[in-house]
Amino acid sequence: MWMFIGLISLLVAIIFVIIAAISAIIKNNKAKKNFIISGIAFVVFFVAVAASSDPASQEVTKKEEPHVKENVIPKKETEINESVAVDSQSAIVNTTPKKEPTEAEWQASYREILLKEASRYLELTHKKTITAASKAASVKVLKKYTEKLTGEDEEKFEKLTSLIQKDNFDKAKQLYLSLGGKKSIFAAPNKKAANTKESTTKKETVKNNVTYKNCTQVKAAGAAPLHKGDPGYSRKLDKDGDGVACE
Repeated sequence: MWMFIGLISLLVAIIFVIIAAISAIIKNNKAKKNFIISGIAFVVFFVAVAASSDPASQEVTKKEEPHVKENVIPKKETEINESVAVDSQSAIVNTTPKKEPTEAEWQASYREILLKEASRYLELTHKKTITAASKAASVKVLKKYTEKLTGEDEEKFEKLTSLIQKDNFDKAKQLYLSLGGKKSIFAAPNKKAANTKESTTKKETVKNNVTYKNCTQVKAAGAAPLHKGDPGYSRKLDKDGDGVACE
């Protein structure tokens, strides 16, 4: 503001100095008056310059100017409340501790693993397909998880592991079942299905091994014509070599 006043005063002072000079030249008795006006204008100019350079006046000017932040949109009260609520919920979720399994749950899981491994060993032994490597793997697992058990279960599974290690199948089976093991793994194989499969295999073997001396035998057996790959087909029966014999 003071700077603006100073510029106006300077402009007025210059104008009246020029007018005063002209008046002095033409001698119209107005030169003195114009010099006084220009002098006052110069005084005002110097006062304005001094005021504009004063820190106190600059501070007052700054206080008078409204402080406006650019690109700031005030939030509604509801938006602020919602934001606070979301932040609070996030804090609750993040600080909620993850639930760890209880000791009882750990013990139950170890027991389940042990029964499953014992079941695998006993089933393979029952079917007479157990190998030394498979037995060693089962014993290793049984020992590892038996050590994690506590109380009565620990003693029982230690005994079961010992029986399996000694290949005492009958006692191991009995103890396994008393611990809640599955009876289904000891089910007897279906003899009827086994016999049927064996009979079919024998028939197919006999059929595949059949041979014919000539086409008369082929026709008598009701097998004519014989195609290449059929049981009994031979090159000597296929005279024209087209892959079909006794046609």
